[in-house]
Amino acid sequence: MTDKDFVEVEGVTLEEALREACRSLGAERHEVEYRLDRDHFRSGAASVRLQVRLKDPKQVEALRFGRTFVEGVLSRAGIEGEVDTRIADGTLQVGIRSQEDGSLLIGRDGRTLEALQYLVSRAASRVDPEMRVSVDVEDYRGRREEALRERAQDAIDEARRFRKTVTLGPLNSYERRIVHLEVTRASGVESRSVGEGQLKRLQIYPASEGR
Repeated sequence: MTDKDFVEVEGVTLEEALREACRSLGAERHEVEYRLDRDHFRSGAASVRLQVRLKDPKQVEALRFGRTFVEGVLSRAGIEGEVDTRIADGTLQVGIRSQEDGSLLIGRDGRTLEALQYLVSRAASRVDPEMRVSVDVEDYRGRREEALRERAQDAIDEARRFRKTVTLGPLNSYERRIVHLEVTRASGVESRSVGEGQLKRLQIYPASEGR
């Protein structure tokens, strides 16, 4: 990596400067390395100045690509929003804040958001074929996950109480995993996906019913 891969930060203490750098880079402390600006230190300045960068050069490229690509999509669509990127657990996480156009970016049942994530994922694969991508708008995925868990619990209760098959969906693969996981934690019920394509329905049924 070259000097352009570093970001320069200042803080009253070393730890404060590192926290600011991690916030700026969207990274955890163990994911960055730094060097102290000794000339700044020798000048008697009351602050600490650091040059900080991510340890993995692929992460640097992925973060820059993710932000630039999504900002370009928003610009071409005439949508105003702030884009944050970070790497966590090998996943490029792109967060978009847009109070005015958030619902437009999410779309019905999150379908526009899924399409955007697919677009970013395909484009990011040119930077790193193994990089997973997650795109979120105004914490929609967190709210959606909580709602799905509640729906799953209601369906589980209904299937057990009335000894019947309850169908949810259509759901994408990520949403189906959430529901399947809730079912595995429950007793007396099982689940299966039905249909073809990316969006499928999910059935929850009494365990004795079988497949």
